[in-house]
Amino acid sequence: MTKSETGRMVAYGVAGWFVAAMIIRGLGPHMFNQALLHLAMLVIAAVIAWPTVRIAEMMLDDQQSAGMLAPIAVFTATATVIDGIALSFAPWIYGDIGLHTGFAGGTILFGVGALLIVGMIADSRRA
Repeated sequence: MTKSETGRMVAYGVAGWFVAAMIIRGLGPHMFNQALLHLAMLVIAAVIAWPTVRIAEMMLDDQQSAGMLAPIAVFTATATVIDGIALSFAPWIYGDIGLHTGFAGGTILFGVGALLIVGMIADSRRA
């Protein structure tokens, strides 16, 4: 990855974290701790992973030869660091502090894992 692409992936990670935090803030209070609705939040995170990776792929200069795992690692690492800071110092960003905060963190960690798995699948399809 070029420096320019790395910068774009960092910016994408910041934007992606913000969108995920706002989705969790909006939907979380209605869905967390509600059995199947809570599971739906994880399904949403998994479904969003596919277009998120596709958008990242379109942001790369050489879309044909670039592997996707490294760019995904950059933007998910960025989002994960911001998430850790937010959960530590501003948990209210995700909604009510307490059990909801733990659910929010767990959902974002699940989403990060889903993104990395999708990146591995995308790389294996290119090989």
